[in-house]
Amino acid sequence: MKHPVKLIAIDLDGTLLDSNHQLPARNREAIQRAVDAGIHVVIATGRPRWSGYSFAQELNLQTPGVYLQGLNIHAPDGTLLHERLMEPETARRVLEYALANGLSVMAYNRERVITRESNILTAQMQKYGETVPHFEPDMLSVPGRHPISKFVFVDDPARAEEIRHGLIDVVRESASVFLSQPNLIEVLPPGASKGGGLKMVLDDMGILAANVLAIGDGENDIEMIELAGIGVAMGNATPHLKAVADYITGTNDEAGVAQAIERFAL
Repeated sequence: MKHPVKLIAIDLDGTLLDSNHQLPARNREAIQRAVDAGIHVVIATGRPRWSGYSFAQELNLQTPGVYLQGLNIHAPDGTLLHERLMEPETARRVLEYALANGLSVMAYNRERVITRESNILTAQMQKYGETVPHFEPDMLSVPGRHPISKFVFVDDPARAEEIRHGLIDVVRESASVFLSQPNLIEVLPPGASKGGGLKMVLDDMGILAANVLAIGDGENDIEMIELAGIGVAMGNATPHLKAVADYITGTNDEAGVAQAIERFAL
């Protein structure tokens, strides 16, 4: 028997937002109908809260948000409910790999973004509404002076798998490495994921995973999609996510989120 949907977890980039990083009217309307029906809606994104919260505000959501790939859970008023950080030694190994291979990298925590210099990476992330980074010429010293939640690398999609596997060899079991977008490689504390972050929200709210509809498009959504009673992949999702999803909806430019909500929750 199908369980009723009590909570909808939605990724932002490539999912809720279209290719211009805008919120389609049909998605907004479907979410409003769901909220009016008593269904909780949770934003689950790789973005930090300062970058993703504006969409929760626009939708007038009164639920916790899953930010930084599940590393930070914030209450609607911004209160930090849960946080995970990377071990400083692991962070240092990631930075050594980046410097040895001439790669641009950005370090994140809930307060700031830190990088070595302004470049194609910082320009790319500005498109996602990121704040202006804090520049640190000596990146290797950063783990000893700042807590680090995650790292983001941006490179040519053709090289992304090579970089990803290089990072996996460096961090082994001390971190998780995945593609969140075709050209975005992310490094997180071991076992951390949006799925893990969403599970904390569900436990706090007393909602079963069987009553969740989750929608996403990237590898970083796999654990969330697998956790949910109904896991939906966007039409533009990665093959890995489509392979584990229960259903494939339209693309982010076709208001695929609204299609899924209308089909399974309304």
